[in-house]
Amino acid sequence: MSKDIKYVEIINAIPSEEFRLRFVKGVCKTKPFGSLASFKAKNLSQEEKTELRAILCDNGFPFELTGSDQELDRIATAIFDRIATL
Repeated sequence: MSKDIKYVEIINAIPSEEFRLRFVKGVCKTKPFGSLASFKAKNLSQEEKTELRAILCDNGFPFELTGSDQELDRIATAIFDRIATL
């Protein structure tokens, strides 16, 4: 299974209200996620990437799916796509 599909499945499996609370009002308001959304993962410091990976893991993403800059960018895209459908 494609990792892109896995990200979307993880996000879509979260009920709408829980997604709003965990991601819209939580993850998306963190500084590391804001930096990711604005500057892409390749422009984040290692400390910001580590913090972002921990935040994502705390909110249901397996750590192994957050290992690369490209994966972090794909997760952000999947989160924004879900937000657009709320």
